[in-house]
Amino acid sequence: MDINIFVLCRSPRAKISKIKTITELTPASRVAAFSSRGLPEESIIKPDVIAPGVDILASWLPKDNTKRAFEFSSGTSMSTPQVAAIVAMLKTLHPTWSPAMIKSAIMTTASPLDNTGKPIKDYNGDVATHYAIGSGFINPRQAIEPGLVLDYTGNYENCIDDCNYPSIVVDLSGVVQKVVVNRTFTLVSFPPLPKDYLLYHFLKHDIPPELNVDALRYMSFDLEEGQRIVTTSITFSLHDTDQRIFGSLLWKCYAHPGYNVRIPFVVKT
Repeated sequence: MDINIFVLCRSPRAKISKIKTITELTPASRVAAFSSRGLPEESIIKPDVIAPGVDILASWLPKDNTKRAFEFSSGTSMSTPQVAAIVAMLKTLHPTWSPAMIKSAIMTTASPLDNTGKPIKDYNGDVATHYAIGSGFINPRQAIEPGLVLDYTGNYENCIDDCNYPSIVVDLSGVVQKVVVNRTFTLVSFPPLPKDYLLYHFLKHDIPPELNVDALRYMSFDLEEGQRIVTTSITFSLHDTDQRIFGSLLWKCYAHPGYNVRIPFVVKT
């Protein structure tokens, strides 16, 4: 509408066309420039996960003369409530789970891929590293039935090195060429199966050739004997390279295709 006509007209009228909601934009998700980042020099991967945080319609406290109860806003403050809601949902569905088990369920079921099946990209178009996305984009539906979880073990004071965290950082930058890391898995999902045990197959996922990763090929849970916990050792050994290596470890339950447990790792060189 011409603004001059609008001013001159005694009874101006305007027509708003039908509102159309555009969904399933591709590619999505993508890391925003303002998203929190982890520090590569630390011995833990942060953030743990990423969540929606751009143009989120949220309740709003009216201020000044504004009486709107809802506003669109962007920021990590928009992502945090969504993750908190998932935590509350999981605690309601699984009241006996510890906070660490809930965190594990969210992290090990998160996805590093966008909705086109390609790696999530950072704001500048590069593939996002673990220090931008952590374990990946949250998947609350999958977190309800994660299959396996990692609960805290060891001393909280030594949490980074000895707390069974669902991500791994290995330092092979010195003379050490091999590091062994232990992770303990607890079976929490019990799909109906004709057999009395569940078998999880270890897969090497997105691991470059200069890095060798060895782990127990199968984790077996004997349901008849009440076996719910298995500890496995993961060995990282490095060939000639001076590159920081990003990858992930995947445990897959073939009897129940929905149970995929993924742990991201970083190797410092």
